[in-house]
Amino acid sequence: MANQSGPSNPGLVQHGETLKRRIQNEAFLQQVKPGDMIEFPRKFYSHWAIYVGKGKVIHLTGDAGDMALDEAGTVKLEDFWTVVGTSTPKINNFLDAEMD
Repeated sequence: MANQSGPSNPGLVQHGETLKRRIQNEAFLQQVKPGDMIEFPRKFYSHWAIYVGKGKVIHLTGDAGDMALDEAGTVKLEDFWTVVGTSTPKINNFLDAEMD
């Protein structure tokens, strides 16, 4: 018998991880408030958006997706689920302390 070092059904494991992330992100949407800064950690960078309510965010996007490296970016109002992708977002209102 061959050595099986990975999961016996990787598709099922991947589906389980996707479902878990979806549940976490639905809970996140219950916590986030209009004006909150949302950080979407990606593999090599973090994408940022501002929550405006009703499941919508405002963010800067470029031609190659949501990573804008130059002045050619576009500010967009989009659905949270469009922007979140496979990320696990977090509220990161780091500038709030400077305003107190």
